[in-house]
Amino acid sequence: MSAPAVSSPAICTPPPFASPGTVAGLGIKDSLITDLFLKHSLAAGNSTLTGMSGTLKIAIEHVESVFHLLKAQQLIEVKGMCGDDYSFSLSAAGKKVALERMNISRYAG
Repeated sequence: MSAPAVSSPAICTPPPFASPGTVAGLGIKDSLITDLFLKHSLAAGNSTLTGMSGTLKIAIEHVESVFHLLKAQQLIEVKGMCGDDYSFSLSAAGKKVALERMNISRYAG
């Protein structure tokens, strides 16, 4: 009689992580992301979208969404371009809002 064949266990690879398509898809309040964006921008002085994406650990698409929202509210000033990336800083109004948010909570991620 021959011994039954021993099969090696299947190796399961998890599917690749896919970033949610919208900021709302992240599962956290938009206001928290906006507050973190403002607080990190205040601390950095000048920043880029790529830099902010790395700092906040969220996809560049989500950073761009928040950036355009804050720009429309005149809380951000575009300083120029670094290749295909915006260079920006907070406007005077943006600094005021960021400081107000810091007074409410010092949490910055």
